Amino acid sequence: MGCDAIDPRECRDFEAELAEFNGEQDHVHLFVNYPPQVAVSSSLRP
Repeated sequence: MGCDAIDPRECRDFEAELAEFNGEQDHVHLFVNYPPQVAVSSSLRP
């Protein structure tokens, strides 16, 4: 999966920026910058 597989609307919805993306076959690592008023739990919804 490449970075282009991530829906850009997710970042726009939270006024966030996907700063870095990488991973392995069975998991990914995302480094996301987002405003402090956004709760982490709300940004991790399924």
